[in-house]
Amino acid sequence: MSSDLFTAIAKLPVLQGASNYKEWYRQILGTAQLGGFAAAFEDGKNIADSFAGLTYDGADQREMKACGLISLTISPHIATELELPPKFTPPGSTTIRHVTTAADKMTWLKSKYEKKDTVSVILEWQKLITGKLVNDGSLEKQLDILWELRSCCSLNGIKVDDHVFASIILTQLPDTYSHISNTLLAIKKVEDLTPEEVCSKILETEIRHGHFTA
Repeated sequence: MSSDLFTAIAKLPVLQGASNYKEWYRQILGTAQLGGFAAAFEDGKNIADSFAGLTYDGADQREMKACGLISLTISPHIATELELPPKFTPPGSTTIRHVTTAADKMTWLKSKYEKKDTVSVILEWQKLITGKLVNDGSLEKQLDILWELRSCCSLNGIKVDDHVFASIILTQLPDTYSHISNTLLAIKKVEDLTPEEVCSKILETEIRHGHFTA
């Protein structure tokens, strides 16, 4: 490891929480770039393949350096949380998984400690509750955006319960998908709705529509 990298690491701030997350992230990313292993912080970018020109040993070394940099620059109470390890839902996904890789750790730390200003949060909330889904073949991507908006709101103090989020999605459906609301509400109460179930029904319908169109 170069002396420049050693010097940079020695000067890095210790992540204490939301109060210094932005500064910590900026400096840790710059240090990882200096060391040539910043790609390990990006999910899916640390896998060796013929296109990347990176051996599996090289990928493992890069992963260890990235994890080591995180471990050296987080406070003891945050380190304790990561030792469990915690579970998280990656952006754009509904699948829960354990925090294991450097990319997972960075995603988890960001979701827990990155805060936005009040105006930005209100605007995100407005987007969440006033948006409209469009039947243009990209409903999955549109739903991913709604999940991200919900996560942002929850992170910044506006909690959106599962049944509320599910209801929000249903109110934004295009007319051609209105039967989904009628079907679900005929068999269960509003408070029993889950966003996963609603999204699944929407995507199933989109697939059928696509099949019939073809």
